[in-house]
Amino acid sequence: PTPTLTPTPAPTATPTPALTPTSTQPPLPTLIATPVNEGDVVINEVQYDPIQGGIDAAFEWLELLNRTGWTVDLTGWGIADNHGVDYIPSLQLPPGGFAVIAVGDGFYDNFPDFNGSIVLIADGSIGNGLNNGGDRLVLTDPTGKIIDALSYGDDASILLPPCQDVAEGHSLERQPAGLDTDQADDFVDNETPSPGYGLESATPTPTPTPTPATIPTPTPRPTPTVSPSPTPATMPTPTVTPSPTVTLTPMPTPTPTPASTPELAAILIDLSGAIDENGVLQQDVEYSSADGTLKLEIGSGTTALTGDGDPLQALELQPVDDPPAPPADCHVIGLAFDLRPDDATFAPPLILTLEYDPASCPEGIAEEDLVIAYFDVVRQEWVLLPSTVDTENNTITAQVSHFTVFAILAKAPTVAWWLVGATIAGSIAVGLLVVFLVIARRRRPPTQVAPSETDGGS
Repeated sequence: PTPTLTPTPAPTATPTPALTPTSTQPPLPTLIATPVNEGDVVINEVQYDPIQGGIDAAFEWLELLNRTGWTVDLTGWGIADNHGVDYIPSLQLPPGGFAVIAVGDGFYDNFPDFNGSIVLIADGSIGNGLNNGGDRLVLTDPTGKIIDALSYGDDASILLPPCQDVAEGHSLERQPAGLDTDQADDFVDNETPSPGYGLESATPTPTPTPTPATIPTPTPRPTPTVSPSPTPATMPTPTVTPSPTVTLTPMPTPTPTPASTPELAAILIDLSGAIDENGVLQQDVEYSSADGTLKLEIGSGTTALTGDGDPLQALELQPVDDPPAPPADCHVIGLAFDLRPDDATFAPPLILTLEYDPASCPEGIAEEDLVIAYFDVVRQEWVLLPSTVDTENNTITAQVSHFTVFAILAKAPTVAWWLVGATIAGSIAVGLLVVFLVIARRRRPPTQVAPSETDGGS
């Protein structure tokens, strides 16, 4: 008889434990660029003349810096020189983040320890290869809008004068990182290039004023014969509108502005993912500046509207180092802040906290007397807000229901003039009374004594 096969019992699948949803606070809205404006991302450093001799295009690189407070998607952005353009295949640049755009692995020959964010250009050169004697770099978004640009050496198409020509192995770098006044002075000759991080402000030690770099007389340079550039590999994303032959000529030359303190960078906070169609925030929103000088707290359920009554999509915080003049008896302590958009309203009010330096308080003014004030643009005057001072943490907090310019004001101590006046008036009154009594006494007639009955004859 054929043996009967005893079926092997199938193993019982152990059920995967269901994930119990953890009750967590909804994440704060991601800071994103909507839209990206000129100067939001800058070319912070470029090395166009590496130490390698001969054709050195394979070792060239540049560094981008995100100057905003939100992550910027650089996918499909273009980087052009005076003859060619390349596109960034995919890159998310976080707030304050740096990213290197390099040609290939040759970059690591010169910077073997680099471990930052990097994007490699596939076609073997940045643009058509950066000219060591002079060239330009133009950064554009996917629509072709110019976000940043510079020129150096004998190329004055962008900056006039252009950035100085630096020696082989050096780089051109903004000092401090992100400084952007559209002038060649934003950049310094860096002997030790620093891809992936920025330079701090120059030390105040007096140094000899650098003589402007002599721009070599543009003698005809042999333009390197470059075999037809390989067509850039098709990037998975984005669809770039026709284009990348960015016509760079004639490019408007930025009008040089007088050298002054560069404008402090604004911060944009995107609310579009946290607010509904009625302008009601669906979650708590908190923002603290990197240096701790400003903090905003907006509670879930707050109605945040523009001046036209539309849901507020973004907040902009702009430090102001030259605010409107305070009243004669007040002093502005530290920086002011222009909170935008103007006329944005919040119900209930948001919480604004500003930090102060106790050393900035004028003599005779106690920290407890500091207040947050806002500038009324209609009446052209400062209005003091009820404020809470935390002398231990050196902060002041106030409730804010609309946006304008805000600052910490120190009000000079008030003299009780009424008391001074009353004292003076009292002294004068006493003096007059004394004078009156003296005069009255002098004018009183002598006392007549009546004759006694015993006087006289018989």
